[in-house]
Amino acid sequence: MSDGYLVKARTHLTDAGLNVSKIAGRPRTPGNVGLALSGGGSRSAGASWGALRTLHAFGLLRHVRAISSVSGGSWCAVPFTYLPERFAEDVFLGTYVADPGSLRWSSGDAPTDLRSVPTGAFGLPLTKLDMSTAAMVLEAVRDGNHGTASNRLWTRQVGDQLLAHFDLARFDQRQLPDDFFAADEAAAASIRMRNPKLPAHCYTVRQSDAIPRPYLIVNGAMRCSGRDGKDTLAPVQFTPYFSGVMGKDIGTIADQEVGGGGISSFAFGGQWLLGDDSRPEIELRAPLALSDIAGISSAAFADLLSDKGLHDLTPSLTYFGPSWRRPAGTRALFADAGSLENTGIANLLSYSDIDAVIAMVNMPKGVEVHRDHVFLERQVAALFGYRGWTRRYGWTRVGEPGEGNPDYEHNQVFASDDGQFEDLLQAVAACHQAGDAMVVEREYDVVRNDRFAVAGGRKVKVMWVLQSPAKRWVEQLHPLVRAALDHQFPNLPTARTMLDATHVNLLAHFAGWMLSQHKTGLHRMFGLG
Repeated sequence: MSDGYLVKARTHLTDAGLNVSKIAGRPRTPGNVGLALSGGGSRSAGASWGALRTLHAFGLLRHVRAISSVSGGSWCAVPFTYLPERFAEDVFLGTYVADPGSLRWSSGDAPTDLRSVPTGAFGLPLTKLDMSTAAMVLEAVRDGNHGTASNRLWTRQVGDQLLAHFDLARFDQRQLPDDFFAADEAAAASIRMRNPKLPAHCYTVRQSDAIPRPYLIVNGAMRCSGRDGKDTLAPVQFTPYFSGVMGKDIGTIADQEVGGGGISSFAFGGQWLLGDDSRPEIELRAPLALSDIAGISSAAFADLLSDKGLHDLTPSLTYFGPSWRRPAGTRALFADAGSLENTGIANLLSYSDIDAVIAMVNMPKGVEVHRDHVFLERQVAALFGYRGWTRRYGWTRVGEPGEGNPDYEHNQVFASDDGQFEDLLQAVAACHQAGDAMVVEREYDVVRNDRFAVAGGRKVKVMWVLQSPAKRWVEQLHPLVRAALDHQFPNLPTARTMLDATHVNLLAHFAGWMLSQHKTGLHRMFGLG
């Protein structure tokens, strides 16, 4: 393949509507339930693994309409969605264990054995030395010395250390992605027919009667200039059909508006040279790959590598908006999706046919109940238009005097004028004091958010599944397992990208236990109770 080649793509404008049925052709599913898998590195990846496993065991995963994933959640969601046929689904997901007391600190093939992860199971790569930060630094240095461009050093690591375990990453002699992805074989064949210069290999969404795959939204963020001239982040969606910034009124890059739609995913990252705005012809050096989207979604770790002495590791690709005029395209820097919205809920609600959300929020810090306040991670507060709690100001709304991350100040998607956020705080405090699973079911009015292309004007049911210590679960564990439990569990540091098998398994089992405590509510959410 030459250094650059033209591909024929298609655009998807936000104004045409974001709707799973319209885009993917999937008929209505029971409850129209979406699953949000938050960021949090390997901590979240392990918990997301457990959530998928448990929903499958309950007969509900096949009915999930869409998955919206961030960072570590994307590490799990991407291989689950595109899992090649040679990998057994049941092995990949693992086995749900109903009784925490049956878990054993032992090695073996039994689902209750904590000190080993079977070959072919999702959790296995998370236990490998190559997933450690130190190993990633060394591999990034080697890759850079062998010609990998700095803008893809981190995404290459995600491809090599995680996705390659499931045959989902390939690179050519130029150290660029040698693959692309599509919704199904028919879509892949159509793309190849129009674009014979694309790589031969295409990963398609796993076709399964047992577990029809949900529509996948991998979250990312793109740096641009806000209306006030300051740096800001634009939400990005990577899907099997299109990729782009779907919101509007966000800001500019190179003095041009970002947002308003996306283009065929394989063509994202190139320069628009020919064609019209509905069918652009784009110059690529390499197609957008699964390693790119999983890597961009988790790009916070590129900053960790930069702190170790490697510079310019921030992922970058060429971007142009659908309102631009050809020739068009400028270099854009991408950030971890969690730097903007770490739950995945906002992008999920941009789809008009999502009526309920299971929110797996795998937080870096558990809920704390103090005499004068309840501490809950700011990623949740932002969805109600609140800043994170501070000792000086307490909980404050965006727009009031206070302190907070400006990138989180445009994330409100739930109405909060009638005390909805305070009600959630009271509910999680009650769970905490009872030692129960931190699971809360509520219904909210959705408010308009142009930045995330959320229309508002509808109600959604939300089941909050908040990763936080639960005494009732710990008390059920075998004494040896309890003794092996990290004192920070389940809120293990995000920077710990390599975890031992025991804690990968325990994260999955704990997530499953939390969901199991509200099994009736889950079935009710799907309209199957």
